[in-house]
Amino acid sequence: LGIGLQFADRADMKALIDRRVDKMAEEGLLEEVQALLAMGLPRNATAMQAIGYKEFLGVLDGTLTEQEALELVKLRSRQYAKRQLTWLRRNPDIHWILWGEEPNFPQGLQNATEYLTALGLR
Repeated sequence: LGIGLQFADRADMKALIDRRVDKMAEEGLLEEVQALLAMGLPRNATAMQAIGYKEFLGVLDGTLTEQEALELVKLRSRQYAKRQLTWLRRNPDIHWILWGEEPNFPQGLQNATEYLTALGLR
């Protein structure tokens, strides 16, 4: 039993992911990677293989520009989101809430509440 979020238009999901990655970069993703390395976290640590960290290791190595790393993070994040949705769609117990370009949180909450109430879980 679960509730999932799905965008009515895939372009909206892409735009949201792209904005989030840009914000992460603006807030210091490169500096975060540098700080983790400076604290002694090995480059091959599992955490450093996460989307975002791995690409920005390439910036520090000089194999990628910041812009190339950003584009890779966006691409890999979108691919990951798509794999998650593909896997979750197989679960018949998930009730999907569709988002438009601008998520309507009150409507989403109402939808989820009605769904849970109908199941007797509220």
